[in-house]
Amino acid sequence: MHNRAFLELVAAAVNVNPASYPNDSKLEQKVIYELKVMTAKAGTGTTLLPSATSVAAVSGGANV
Repeated sequence: MHNRAFLELVAAAVNVNPASYPNDSKLEQKVIYELKVMTAKAGTGTTLLPSATSVAAVSGGANV
């Protein structure tokens, strides 16, 4: 088990308010849960490719 200062640092990185969890084990459980959820979300991203129309609109010309 990690110390409270480390848990608070990791909690801040995953947007968990450590003040809401006075018990270190509950905070650690929440942090681990958020890390797993964040990892799952990071692996499901989609890639969008620009179309010729959007490139022309950004570049200011129709001859793209």
